[in-house]
Amino acid sequence: MRWNPGNILLPFLLIVAFAPGEVKAGRIVTGDPDSLFFRARELAFQGEYRHARKCCYRLIDSFPDYTDAYILAGNTWAWEEQFDSARYWLREALLIDPGRPDAIEALARVEYWAGTPGEALPAIEKGLEIRPRHPGLLYQKALVFSREGKRKETWAALNALADTVPQYPGADSLYRLARAVVFPSSLGVEYYYDHFSLPYLRNWHVLSLSVEGEACNSRFLLKLNNGYLARREETFGNNTENQLELDAYPSLGCKSYLYLNAGISPGNFFPRYRAGGEWFYTIPHDMVVSAGFRYLKWTDGFLFYTGSLEKYAGKYWLTLRPYVFHKPYGWSSAWFLTARRYLGDAEQYLQVMAGTGTSPDEPMLASSDMERLHTAMFRAGGQYRLAGNWMIHLLAGYSREEFADGEKRNRYDLRLGFRYGF
Repeated sequence: MRWNPGNILLPFLLIVAFAPGEVKAGRIVTGDPDSLFFRARELAFQGEYRHARKCCYRLIDSFPDYTDAYILAGNTWAWEEQFDSARYWLREALLIDPGRPDAIEALARVEYWAGTPGEALPAIEKGLEIRPRHPGLLYQKALVFSREGKRKETWAALNALADTVPQYPGADSLYRLARAVVFPSSLGVEYYYDHFSLPYLRNWHVLSLSVEGEACNSRFLLKLNNGYLARREETFGNNTENQLELDAYPSLGCKSYLYLNAGISPGNFFPRYRAGGEWFYTIPHDMVVSAGFRYLKWTDGFLFYTGSLEKYAGKYWLTLRPYVFHKPYGWSSAWFLTARRYLGDAEQYLQVMAGTGTSPDEPMLASSDMERLHTAMFRAGGQYRLAGNWMIHLLAGYSREEFADGEKRNRYDLRLGFRYGF
């Protein structure tokens, strides 16, 4: 009988195709699925998203009703900003268990990150039909309405949540956002000190009082700055000035907002008039871009063009900001790089800053600063939460400046502030 390889190969392929357990492409899981899921979750937390999904897919092939695997697969896709894939797996989980709260919460996060928070509302409503008065789902419903700027609907969802769990975590902040006007939301006091000794001794002291408020999902800050320029053989009253400033941050949706600034001063050290505007927009990969202007008016006016590129990376935030403006001798530019390391929440951080040139956003900027030829600066500090609602802010800096052709000086500055939030 003539030997034919197919006589052996065909039965072998049939055995492999229909064999149970791990033989079939290594995808079938037998026994306890939890150990493989715990391994997948560990891989996901280590950033090994692709390997974590492989474990999830093996679980799904072997245990089609194992919804934890669907949710974890969806979350890993979301963390990589692959929102369509994330939606697919999370919706598959909700087909199995339509009222599962953690799947609905994960889908709500995906839609928020994708800039479409309202798309999660049908899943939330379906979950509430199955689990009426579930606090987590009620909170997600309020969160969706808040992100869409629907204050009345947010209030209704929060009231239903309060009837179920009176002190649900995070509800207080949504209540504040849902109110048409919150004033004041915080009070602050800040002291600035600026010093150099060439070509004359100058000590520039600024005391700033501020009050912050919120209106229609937007934030505004009113500041009164009192500056005292201390020089030799001059009295206090002759060198004291005031400045009134208003900053506003109107919301343009979940991905965009504006920065607006206006200020006025009757003296000569602060700008007589100042104005600014900037548009910020969130782009993929946890980045923000902006473009805008600043205008400062003493005897002469200076128009600055600016923008920024921001990047969030875990507990770190980086931003690069240039300024371009015109001086009597030609165009000039400035560059500033800032890095923060957050400590637990967005209001507590360590910060370093380095840059060259003149920034119109400096609170201690005086008319003589526009005459500098070159400058390089470095600052370090941070912000920390004290007892209760108190925050402290501290920043110290050093600059090396060329104030005249070939003439250089050292310059030192300090900022110390306290803020109380209501």
